[in-house]
Amino acid sequence: MNLLRHLGFMFLGVLAFYRPNDPLNLYVIGFGCLVGFIYSLLCKGFMHRALRLLNIKLKREIGKSPIEKAVALGGLFILPFAFLAGLSTLWFGWTLTTSFVTTGVTAIGTAAGMEFSKLTGKPKLKNTLITSGMAWVFSTLWTMGIPFLVHAPGFLEGGASLVKSFFGVN
Repeated sequence: MNLLRHLGFMFLGVLAFYRPNDPLNLYVIGFGCLVGFIYSLLCKGFMHRALRLLNIKLKREIGKSPIEKAVALGGLFILPFAFLAGLSTLWFGWTLTTSFVTTGVTAIGTAAGMEFSKLTGKPKLKNTLITSGMAWVFSTLWTMGIPFLVHAPGFLEGGASLVKSFFGVN
């Protein structure tokens, strides 16, 4: 489950930096994968820790496994949004990746809270509210961060070309 979540976020990262005039640019693909993977780890880690901190007594009773399972199951909700973002970007040529990411992350947060309540058998609104709040923070982070990061692959490519030119490699 974690692998699928990571792959979904990595695909969304590649789509966020996608250039229609240079679709197979390795710097863009590599940087997009890196950003998506880091973002996936951060989302999972913060939601997992938030649920653990809010349910300390319950964690002692049932262990960490239900929390990890709930966050992992909630993380799978990014896959339909990654598919739709890929379809809109690669097929239709629309640049709506941010919309799909923010909506997908919100779905992940809500699903993680609901899955946790389902797995524990103790529905609590606070779990869903906290994970939804964390999702809102991460949606805002993506929305505000990507416009700054979009220039990084070009800088990486320019820096690599500069270093190659020092060594006489084309």
